[in-house]
Amino acid sequence: ITDSLVHADFCEINLEKIHSFIVPLKFEGKAKGVDLGGALETYISTVELKGKPLDIPNDVSLNVSGLNINDKLTLGAIALPENVEMGSNPKTVCVSVVK
Repeated sequence: ITDSLVHADFCEINLEKIHSFIVPLKFEGKAKGVDLGGALETYISTVELKGKPLDIPNDVSLNVSGLNINDKLTLGAIALPENVEMGSNPKTVCVSVVK
């Protein structure tokens, strides 16, 4: 076994065709419910987005600062850029504050 490269495949994607991409989900802010003794639970760390490759962001963010104890946010709460659609189920709970 050596560290030398034996084979490499290169792939070109059509920039005008819609594709599906898995993008990291980042949570911003500190939930109000955490200050009141709750715990922030995250259930999903990535989302599927559909769109042209150059329209897809590197990651998407969700602000959790408004969450109180027993509140939750779904993937539908994520603001997406124009020409980008949610590929994952928008009713899926991605974060909540539990007691």
